[in-house]
Amino acid sequence: MRMFLLLLFVGTSYAVSLNNCGSSNESIKLNSLSLSPDPIRIPGKTTIDINYTLNSRYTNFRVDIEVKRVLLWGIEVSVPCVNVGDYEVGSCAYDTPCSLLQTTLNVSCNEVPLGTFQNSFDVDIPSLDMIPSFLQGLVDGTYHVTIKMADKASGNQLACLEIRDINIDA
Repeated sequence: MRMFLLLLFVGTSYAVSLNNCGSSNESIKLNSLSLSPDPIRIPGKTTIDINYTLNSRYTNFRVDIEVKRVLLWGIEVSVPCVNVGDYEVGSCAYDTPCSLLQTTLNVSCNEVPLGTFQNSFDVDIPSLDMIPSFLQGLVDGTYHVTIKMADKASGNQLACLEIRDINIDA
């Protein structure tokens, strides 16, 4: 019976949860986020539905993303930043996120309007051909992501977002 309960606990999937980990007066607030399908399948198409509030527009900022994989018993291990094709994935720092937005989503930081918005977009996730086959199974699992944005000039934090329980099935 104990083994069954342990397997039930370990195998339980949780919906993606969201937390604004910064102060209430930050420039960007994430109100809701959903990912489908759950788990995210690699390769495959993922739909991201996001509701956010943007209070100020910035062009000179940096983004730090920390990705942790959740192991058995809730132990979290940091995922290093690696180049995958034209992109960096994992725990990475981006000093020019506006150019990244421009090249990946064709969005200019100067064109993002202020206010509260609901957006939905599809992301095509390519296969893991660049990763050796014996390591591809290690991608499966649950991840926690923390995203911090800061003004480069002042160092003031603009946003801090925690997204937990992202499930990936490669």
